[in-house]
This record gives sequence, structure tokens and C-alpha cells, in this order.
Amino acid sequence: MIRCLVKATGDVSRHLSQHLRTSERSLCTKATGNNGLTKPQSAGQSSAFNFKGLNPSSFDKKILLWAGRFKKEEEIPEIISHEILHSARNKIRIKIAYGMIGLLIAACVAMIISGKNAARRDESVTKWNLDKKAIWKEESQKDQLKAKE
Repeated sequence: MIRCLVKATGDVSRHLSQHLRTSERSLCTKATGNNGLTKPQSAGQSSAFNFKGLNPSSFDKKILLWAGRFKKEEEIPEIISHEILHSARNKIRIKIAYGMIGLLIAACVAMIISGKNAARRDESVTKWNLDKKAIWKEESQKDQLKAKE
């Protein structure tokens, strides 16, 4: 259908956006409404999908404290909403990411300093390999002389 519209007018973006706005799910056979998850409930009944909040674990309480959401563990209520815990976890993730970025930059600076010091001492991987191969060659020649005797 989109190809026909494009060939007819040549205006792709207008017809594509119009098609996406007006098209319906032709493969869907379920009736929309409650998404087929639960039956409508009367007042007083609770659903497995109807979450009002959760009891935070000790680790969740630590996350809430580290994120700065609460000052003391005693201030944390018995039931908290998912949004509060989710935002606290996101703050902790961001703090950890910033910490890892800082450690990465510190490690890069340390490697640069280490490389410059090694260059001043005239050390390099190539020199180490040549020295190691020279030692191996001497050892193999000694072993060959011992084998001939």
C-alpha cells in the first residue's frame, strides 16, 4: 500500500506518517479494552497485576539511602512505590557510571605516565622480545653442544 502511495504522489514522508496514524492492527483479533490480562473487578478485590507498592528489602533500603532519597533508614516507609525505587536505582547507576569513568581516566593517565617513564629508560616491548629471543637462542645452542658431546 505504501509503495502505491509513493508511486502516485512521490511524497514519502507525508503518506508514511498518514499511513502510520490511520492504520489499524489488521492481524490482531483480540478485543481491546483490558488487554486480556484480567477480568474487570469489583471494588475490594485485588489483582495480581494491580501493584500499589512494595516492601523494600534491606538492599533496596541501602539504595534509597545512597541515592539520597532518605536520610536515615528509620525514615523509609514500610511500603514504597515502584517509581521511588526505580528513580533511586537510576541515580545509583549514574553514580557508578561516573565513578567508572573517573577510574578509567585515572588508569589512562597512569598508563601514559608509565609509558613515558619506560621510554626514558629505553624500554620497549620490541627490545624485551629481542633480548628474550637472544637468551633462548643461547640456551638452544648450549643444548645442541651438550647433545653433540
